[in-house]
Amino acid sequence: MIKISKIMSFLVCIYSVTAFAGTAEGKVSWIQVNVNTGSPNIALVKFSNMPEASPACATDVNGRMAVSLESEGGKAFYAMALAAQASGKTLWAAGAGRCIGGAVEEVDYGRLKN
Repeated sequence: MIKISKIMSFLVCIYSVTAFAGTAEGKVSWIQVNVNTGSPNIALVKFSNMPEASPACATDVNGRMAVSLESEGGKAFYAMALAAQASGKTLWAAGAGRCIGGAVEEVDYGRLKN
């Protein structure tokens, strides 16, 4: 019985963390790369629609999500955002439930939609 309660507690913790991650979907309005100002090596992606269900730290009211350019995954998402903007396709992003670059949620993964 103790093992089951530990497993259930673990699952509740996992689901509660993911419950506070936001999502964003829309056209890419603009992309900003912070090189030496603010939070360096971060790309901010402005969506045409506001992110939904963002964590409490995401107080940004400009419809942006952020990605670190120091990881290969972050660079891949940045390239996907550029492709979405150039082609006019829709970009969808799931948040990581934490913020970088101040009050903007960090992207966990994304999809380029038709």
